[in-house]
Parts: sequence; C-alpha cells; structure tokens
Amino acid sequence: MSSRRKRLSEFLQPQGDVDLQGVHPDLPKAIAENGNELCSDCNALSPGWVEVIRGITLCRACAAAHHMLGSDTSHIECIKAGEEIDDSVVKRLATSGNKGSNAELEAHLSKAYRRPSPEAYDVYRKQFISAKYLRREFCSLEAPGLHRRTSAIPQPYITGEISYPLMKRGREKDLWQSRCLEAYSASGKLRYLDRPEGRELGSIPLGAVNVALVAEKDLNGEGDQLVMVVTYPEFARSRKPSESSAPSAADAKEGKDTRTVTRSLFFRGYDNLNGRDIVEWYVAIRYAKMSLRNALHGTGAGTGTGTG
Repeated sequence: MSSRRKRLSEFLQPQGDVDLQGVHPDLPKAIAENGNELCSDCNALSPGWVEVIRGITLCRACAAAHHMLGSDTSHIECIKAGEEIDDSVVKRLATSGNKGSNAELEAHLSKAYRRPSPEAYDVYRKQFISAKYLRREFCSLEAPGLHRRTSAIPQPYITGEISYPLMKRGREKDLWQSRCLEAYSASGKLRYLDRPEGRELGSIPLGAVNVALVAEKDLNGEGDQLVMVVTYPEFARSRKPSESSAPSAADAKEGKDTRTVTRSLFFRGYDNLNGRDIVEWYVAIRYAKMSLRNALHGTGAGTGTGTG
C-alpha cells in the first residue's frame, strides 16, 4: 500500500476518545488549552490529529480535508503516532493553538458563512477548509505570512451582488438545465434567467426565500454533489416583475382558501464534485438576506463566528 493510501486509510478509522499515553509529555496539557480540546474547524470533541505548521487540532474528517490540500499548505500528524509532534509543535499548541489561529484565519468570516458542524457534508467541509487555509478568504490583507488573504478582490458572496450560471432541475427530476441565477441585495430579488442577460424566467423577493444545502443522494438516492434548495411561498414568485399571486384580503373575506403553498427550486453547480460554486451561492443568498434584514435595523452584515 502506498504511503498516500495508507495515510488516507487512517482517516477512515472510527474516532473515539484519544489515548494520550506515550505521547510528548507536555502534549496533554497543551491540548487542554486554547480551545484545542475541540476540532479547530468543526468543534468536534476529542480531535485526534494535529496540523503541525500552525499548531491546531483536528478531527478525523477535517484532517482528511486538510490532507487533500497538500503538505505545503497543511501538514497533518496523528496525535498518537505523530513523530513530528515535537517541542516546537507543542509550544504552538500551548501558546496559540486553535484560538489564536482562528482569530487570524477567521478574522473576517461573515456570519452568513456557516462553519461546518461535525456532521457536515464532506463537500461543504472541504470547501470551507479550502477557503480558510488555501485561499485564506477570511483573513486580513494586512496580516503576516500564513494569515494574510491571498487576493485583494472581495469574494462575490460578500458583495451583495452575484450572478453566474448554475444547473436548475426541471419538472422531470433527472433533467437539469442551464440557468443564470442572480441575487442583488440592492434590488432585494433572486432572479433566474435562461442565460446571462437573457430572458427572466422568474423572480422571488429575497426576504421570502429560504435556502439550504443537501446531498443529491438524499434527494434522488444517488449522486455525491451538493444541491442548493431554494424554498419560497408560492404567492411570492412572479414570472414577470409586475405579476403577483398573493392572496388578497377580498379572497379571505369571501372564504376562499388563502393558505400558502411552499414551492422549491433545486440548483447544482457545474464543477461536479468540487462544490465551490454551489457553496458560494448558498452563502451569497444568506449574505444578501442578512444585508436586507440589517439594513432595516441600521446594522451591517459584518463578520463574526459564522455559525448563525
């Protein structure tokens, strides 16, 4: 078995409480400090891995995602068997650890961007970790070294304006069609068109939209892509900007059924299993909704833990 396959197989082993007997004598104390008792990325209990460059602890699933970034970006060692967890690594864990690393790497993490939970879909977990450590999207431009953002161009999901093609599921569940999706917090609308700058096929007020990510296999029984599910009350949707089918007061007075029917739209990205575009769209809609809501209260979308 190759060393790469052997390392990947280690990540597939069941994770339980970590046995710290026989490790570096100062490691147990270091793991008990600076938030190191939880995974630095998803807050899972009893992390069994250490990223030695930064001195942070990781659960099995997040360590596997880090491993895919390459050792130049993230060097992973098992707490129990890691020969490279030496004095310098233990010192980084004790003096900075998860708390210090996240203060820099998540300095500008938007509240609209949810940190992965321990049960998160692998595609979402990998995208968050790639954004955090490889592209360093949540860092400051003024931060030093590994904590400096790699690009001065803001990510589209935190500008309040995003527009590019996705695949929309048709009425036949196995039929996916190219559609251009647009979300602008200034207009307060989510629109989808037959092509970029093309004919509008529908628009929904952002305030009426709810958005979630699910695995395609949870919808169809197969497939590993992430699917963005946009739900909204039927009356909110307009096929033309001037149209509305909202139940009226007159309908209610005449005893007509005015109960709201919830509809769903399904979108997936073009980048197959990578998932970056669909994750960014999910965050973009959450950010635009948050911006609209905060504008009403005179506050900004801002940054924070990203867990809300």
